[in-house]
Amino acid sequence: RKSENEYILFCPTSGSQKCLHIKYAVELASQARIIGLNYKIVIVGDLSDYFSQNPDIADNIKENPSIYLIDRYVDYCAKTISNYIDAYWRSLSDQSVSFTLYEAASVKVPLLTLEEGFMGRAIKEYSMGAVLQLNFTNIKAAHLEIVGWDKKNAAAFLHHHSWEIAVRQMLKYLP
Repeated sequence: RKSENEYILFCPTSGSQKCLHIKYAVELASQARIIGLNYKIVIVGDLSDYFSQNPDIADNIKENPSIYLIDRYVDYCAKTISNYIDAYWRSLSDQSVSFTLYEAASVKVPLLTLEEGFMGRAIKEYSMGAVLQLNFTNIKAAHLEIVGWDKKNAAAFLHHHSWEIAVRQMLKYLP
């Protein structure tokens, strides 16, 4: 971090239309800047197909000095990355659960998401970070939630939510 107001948000992703974190990355950086914050968003993943279908989004991301794009698959160590980031940035428009939720919990880093889709509900319900309104009017409050986030929330989440627990629940319904 270069300055007190600089925050690093990490966004490992693949490209699909449900990935609101790609679509809203530029707006997030812009809205943060309006309130005096310097959000640096690191987007990592092979987005070539997504960008070919969404050239305007691609251009805006590639031209934005607050967004660092690594447009390829990267095999990274979440534990190592966690030492250099302030939050994960992830939002999906559908009802799916992003693996990023479990990754963030496992390395005790909060998530910043949008209120759209299930991720918004999950982050709020399990106190795993902060939820932004789609118009970003609560960005200051969401930022304060991220900064003041208690790492104990990650342990509490993982205690009740894991792939092992999910499998046990599903097995109850199989003959």
